[in-house]
Amino acid sequence: MKTRKKAATQAVLGTEAIAAEGTAVADGIEPPTTPVGSTGPLGFGGAPDKQQTSGGATCSSGSGSKVGFGHALLRLARLGRVVHRPKVSRAAIMRPRIAKSVAGQVLINIGLIFTVVAIIVGNMPDSGLTAALGKWTQPMLNVTGLQQDWGVFSPPPTTSAYVDARIDYSDGTFSVYSIPSRRGLAEYSDYRWQKYEESIGPDDGEAQWATYAQYLANRARADGRDPVRATLIRRWSDTLPPGAGPEHGPWHEDVMGVFPMGGQQ
Repeated sequence: MKTRKKAATQAVLGTEAIAAEGTAVADGIEPPTTPVGSTGPLGFGGAPDKQQTSGGATCSSGSGSKVGFGHALLRLARLGRVVHRPKVSRAAIMRPRIAKSVAGQVLINIGLIFTVVAIIVGNMPDSGLTAALGKWTQPMLNVTGLQQDWGVFSPPPTTSAYVDARIDYSDGTFSVYSIPSRRGLAEYSDYRWQKYEESIGPDDGEAQWATYAQYLANRARADGRDPVRATLIRRWSDTLPPGAGPEHGPWHEDVMGVFPMGGQQ
């Protein structure tokens, strides 16, 4: 009866060892080999009458060989600690191979050249050539988000225009206020005023004229003055091409509107 139990135990341990060795092989790790006639990975095999001991405990197979349980369990534990490598997808393995191949390098270079050409075409001035090439390059720019819009850069201005305000006071004096346009770091704070000047200068900015006149009158009151009238004046001149000679042509003036100042608002 004891012999049958020991044989069954040996069979179970042998099956687990074979499964562990199969896992090691699947992971690319060579399992320990056992020469013919020597002890197997769990202490099994070898001469049928060979006996191994570990901790004083022994067992024997149905053929009469004895195996130490402690030694067998130790070998099984070592096999169970086999490090499993992380699984790598086939695409990840093929990617560097494609990049190193001649065909892969040709495809990559074609893609880079096409991308650069598409960006250049997207920034070319409007023309028949731009329209023809854009049929091929514009879809790629839209999909990849490489579309660039340089519409903020307009042709050089042909007219220089400014808005001045004359504030008349109750004592008969007056002051002239101009939109600030300083140089250096002050340009960063004055730029918003210059954009405001561009919006109120044309005739379609008439809705803002009274508000701007009232703002200047309030500034004069803050300085201790008593404004009675605000007159907005538009000045403009043609901008001449670069080169020798003056930058501007003759200056012209036009009264945009006169706004009485009845009191602080």
